[in-house]
Amino acid sequence: MIKIEIENIEDKKDEYISKIIDPVKSRISALILSIDHLLGNSVDVNHVDFNACRTVTKLICKEFSSLKINDYKTFLNDYENTVKQIISDPNFGNDFRNIKLKDLLLFLNYLMENDAFELKELLVCNASELKTKNDDFLSDYNIDGNENKKVLKLAFNYEKYDNVTKEIKDFFRSNNFIDYCPYCNYTKVRFIKTDGGRTASTHQLDHFFDKASFPLLCYSFFNLIPSDSTCNGSSNKGKIEFTDEFHLNPYTGGFCEFMAFKPNLVGTKVENIELEILAPLGSLIRKQMLGSTEQLNEDNKGDKEHEQGNINVFTLFSKYKEEIEVAQNVLDTIYRADSGLKPLKKFLNLMPEINKKETYKSWYKDSINTYFDDKFFGKEGKSKFKRDIHDYYYLTLNNKRRNKYVRDLIKGEL
Repeated sequence: MIKIEIENIEDKKDEYISKIIDPVKSRISALILSIDHLLGNSVDVNHVDFNACRTVTKLICKEFSSLKINDYKTFLNDYENTVKQIISDPNFGNDFRNIKLKDLLLFLNYLMENDAFELKELLVCNASELKTKNDDFLSDYNIDGNENKKVLKLAFNYEKYDNVTKEIKDFFRSNNFIDYCPYCNYTKVRFIKTDGGRTASTHQLDHFFDKASFPLLCYSFFNLIPSDSTCNGSSNKGKIEFTDEFHLNPYTGGFCEFMAFKPNLVGTKVENIELEILAPLGSLIRKQMLGSTEQLNEDNKGDKEHEQGNINVFTLFSKYKEEIEVAQNVLDTIYRADSGLKPLKKFLNLMPEINKKETYKSWYKDSINTYFDDKFFGKEGKSKFKRDIHDYYYLTLNNKRRNKYVRDLIKGEL
């Protein structure tokens, strides 16, 4: 798994807010009006969000009210009287006993205060702080239980409100923050369209913290991961509930220095691929890679261990253990260079360090067909895998003195 690198990130946060803030505020405003009406306050039929508010109130009443409303067309046409009828019903208190309307109203108004400052903070909250931000909001306003989450989803609903999700999708498609899925670095996720505007290739947006359990985070920038359909689909993540303890958000970091693919050789031929875990036992990053057992558990054995750790969830070892030919091509390319380009290496040794480094990286890009630096791994598929095979050659198979500059480059000492 690789980190999603975003240039000019503060500018991108501002861009994201500018695209979605108005439709999100409109959804929240409709829910505020609806709750206000259910608390018995006056109805302003001229309010700009009144039509959306009527629909929200209808949905709340269908979900929670025991009062039978046979004609919801009448509900919408005679909204004010129907709401009064619901409120005056003897069962109203019981129907809504688990819904904290006043607390929800206070919270939603808080999000909208000071030009929606707190709402904007929620929308661009750092990946490492998402769950804390969500939990603090709910705790501060005493909002708990699935019933209250259902009410919040009437404002924060990724699937239902196209006017919000369209802007979100357009933002990620126009920016193309990563070309290959960050969960696997295997499949292309770059958005491409034809000259006529048809979608030629695209990504899915995975919600790192799932929409059902964390409705407040469904629009948050760094909860949305451009990913491929396999990683985001039922065969991999699907409906697995991710946590900060046993999963890693790609905006926070990657596994580059904590795991390595290794080729097992018979002579110069790659026989198979192994996965080496370099993260210390008991460390948070190791648990985020492998889950609580800190072991490879990619198969569903009925114990849900395959649902913990990104390596297990996204079956990373199984995806790459078949890439014997790719590993062989990388090693063959390096063999040829190492045995046939001695004059180039002598020339490199005479160059200033900065030029030596960039010249080698340029050779690597042209010959291995990907980037040397991990910050660019998202631009090419299997970049992490190829770099691991390259590093294995120079750190394990070949310790010749003339290749010291490559080993120094790998270790970050050049």
